[in-house]
Amino acid sequence: MEHVQSPENLINFVYLSHILPNPQACLRRAIFAPTHIQVDSYNNNILQCIEGESRTYLSADTLKEAADVGLEQSDGILDYIAQHTPPGFPHHTLKIKTNAIF
Repeated sequence: MEHVQSPENLINFVYLSHILPNPQACLRRAIFAPTHIQVDSYNNNILQCIEGESRTYLSADTLKEAADVGLEQSDGILDYIAQHTPPGFPHHTLKIKTNAIF
């Protein structure tokens, strides 16, 4: 069994330099982590290693259903979710890069 000493070494061990540019080969490899924070950190580090331009998309900042039924919207909860990402909520941002599979 091999041991690595840093997240960078782990990423380099799992996604070798000839594997990372090949999305199909990447699908056969994975890094398991106990928290979403660690998974996000690994994904961000790996995404930086992939060549190409990335795009960032933001989630919507309104509750459509509230507007449909005529309820007043409180922006406070939406701001909190966008800044803190509570457990069970998706991230407010999504980064996409050509040839990336995240």
